[in-house]
Amino acid sequence: MTDPADSSPHRARPRPLAGWRRLPALGQDAILAAIAWLIMVLLPALDTLTQVTGQPAPGPWSPGDLALHLIVVSCLCAPLLARRRFPILTMLAIAAVIVLAAILGLPTFRGGVPVLIGFVAATSAAYYRRGWWRLALAVTIVGCTVAFGWIDDRAPAASDVLMVLATSLLPVTLGWMLRVQRDRAQELVQLREATHRRIRAEDHTRIAREVHDSVGHHLSSIRLRAVGALADRSSPTDVPLQSIADTSAVALGEIRRLLDLLRADVPAPPVPVADIRALARDASDQQRAVTVEVDRACPESVPHDAFRVIQESVTNVIRHSDASTARIGLAADDGTLVVTVDDDGTARPGTAITPGFGLPGMAQRVHRTGGAFFAGPRAPHGWSVRAAFTLPSAAAP
Repeated sequence: MTDPADSSPHRARPRPLAGWRRLPALGQDAILAAIAWLIMVLLPALDTLTQVTGQPAPGPWSPGDLALHLIVVSCLCAPLLARRRFPILTMLAIAAVIVLAAILGLPTFRGGVPVLIGFVAATSAAYYRRGWWRLALAVTIVGCTVAFGWIDDRAPAASDVLMVLATSLLPVTLGWMLRVQRDRAQELVQLREATHRRIRAEDHTRIAREVHDSVGHHLSSIRLRAVGALADRSSPTDVPLQSIADTSAVALGEIRRLLDLLRADVPAPPVPVADIRALARDASDQQRAVTVEVDRACPESVPHDAFRVIQESVTNVIRHSDASTARIGLAADDGTLVVTVDDDGTARPGTAITPGFGLPGMAQRVHRTGGAFFAGPRAPHGWSVRAAFTLPSAAAP
């Protein structure tokens, strides 16, 4: 029986070049040099076997000719081992061997394989070196081609000049194109990784902001109730304990709802204005009164980010302010919701601001929706937070 997984269209298929790419760079170059060496060594024997009938057969090689042939072939293929680390020296060494073999008249040029080896070396040099090096490569190849013509004692024709230019530019152009393709592939990989990092960072920031604004507010309220009960031991503890229990239940429900939203990765729904009034009632106590003023044009529900800004602002009043009153204002005008939270604390204009996590988080919430945000001391004294949000109905075309 066949394995069902073998017929699955999503099964990973083996890649033909996967094994080759797993080899180290020196191993790949060693295999390339060995293949070129074998072809160059066996090429005379292949010429003898494929000799056309009627043509004179080449004479047998003497031991000295064979040894010289092996030395030249080894000198021609050995530089390929350094074609990545020293591409320019590799090409110059191979070009020198080719010119020397042509001057000595060695039978190394059967089939033009040395020229192909020089082509590989020139392409590698253009791939691994940039800038003026490519121009130097083209000039070197032109010089080698002219040297061959001088050795053969031939006067170049117009077509020969065109062929020289084409031969000179082809390996340089090919190496440049391969390098451009590789650089673009690396840029795409880097861009994809940067995009993934940015998305993860945005997700982490969003989670931290939600946890800070929601859980932090409820924990501050619980601490406020507990501190009040400890400060006034003469009063019964039933009321503060019940308030702490109620706030804890609300906090747990808020955490569950937050986790559900994060798992589903869906935008949070609008928050009713009644929840803002309840928030103000929970934040009010004997030391502080929090009120809510709602404009008639204000909708019955506000965006989730607007509620979080109000919640964080009230939390800051509880934690950091000595204000006795705080006012939450909601006003709608021409499709824009303006949220204000003002208190009568001792902060005055010009007071140094040391932002923590709350202020940047509120600014991020407002700015990502295209709104405006301000937070700072107000005249004559106190703290003010103002944020403008575009209502969904106005954003629709």
